[in-house]
Amino acid sequence: LVQGSCKACDSSCSECGGPGASRCTSCPNSMSLLQNNYWCFPSLTTCEGTCRECTTSSDCASGQYCDEGSCKVCDSSCSECGGPGASRCTSCPSSTSLLQNNYFCSPTFFTC
Repeated sequence: LVQGSCKACDSSCSECGGPGASRCTSCPNSMSLLQNNYWCFPSLTTCEGTCRECTTSSDCASGQYCDEGSCKVCDSSCSECGGPGASRCTSCPSSTSLLQNNYFCSPTFFTC
């Protein structure tokens, strides 16, 4: 509602609290709401019928973690992870090594 008349939400929003892309209150199915900022952005994980419900990451397949009841794919730099992003790796592909206490996968420089 703007100046007494209803206006369409920004095309990136399903519902909104005012004009513009930064006033979304819900998003289309392919988008996720960035909490506290009211922006819709493309979902990082698309399931296409393969999503699994979970309580913990152990409920998910290899290379996935549990986030708000759904299994999501780990960052491409990780083999296994405890959450989203490159800084949540718990194991790495064979060409990289886990930096202890940092949870990043780094190129392996030496092999013993």
